[in-house]
Amino acid sequence: LSINYSVFCRCVAYALAAAAETAILMSVKGSWDIDATAAFSISEDQLYFCSDTKRTCSSGWDLRPAVQFLEGVTQQHKPLYTSACVEYNPDDYETSCKFKCQKTAPKGSFAWEPYDDQLSAQRAIVRYGGVLTYMWLTPDFQAFLSDPAKAKGVFRSQSTVDGVMHAVFVVGYSNSERCWIVKNS
Repeated sequence: LSINYSVFCRCVAYALAAAAETAILMSVKGSWDIDATAAFSISEDQLYFCSDTKRTCSSGWDLRPAVQFLEGVTQQHKPLYTSACVEYNPDDYETSCKFKCQKTAPKGSFAWEPYDDQLSAQRAIVRYGGVLTYMWLTPDFQAFLSDPAKAKGVFRSQSTVDGVMHAVFVVGYSNSERCWIVKNS
């Protein structure tokens, strides 16, 4: 299995940002005045790099500590900046964590709730807009993603070989097709 880890090192931050964005939008139900010229996008770089723990691609991050970090940010009333406000520079963390504007997400709180079965996860998707989880990045999944004709279809794993765990945000499901719909980094 050959994977470029620099692409996936921040997958937890991408999934966490997607979950936070969805939670915010579900809670305000469209009442937040979003600037039409800028897409609403919480900065993954702020979540990953701009904490007391200086994360790198080699240090990684797990979902539970990531959600706990997000809970702490909101409990301490720290702002969540949009992607437009954070200048990403992988070689200089100090630059990455200087915010160039004041556009932040609405205030709120986040919590972790584990789901032990498929039905509970499906109910959470309907209620909250999605759930955080991991999926295996197997060689056949990489081949699937590299083929543009297949990449938007339903992936059915043929591999019995474990790959690398990859964080995703599940935004839907199809019981008839027996699949999950994920937002991937």
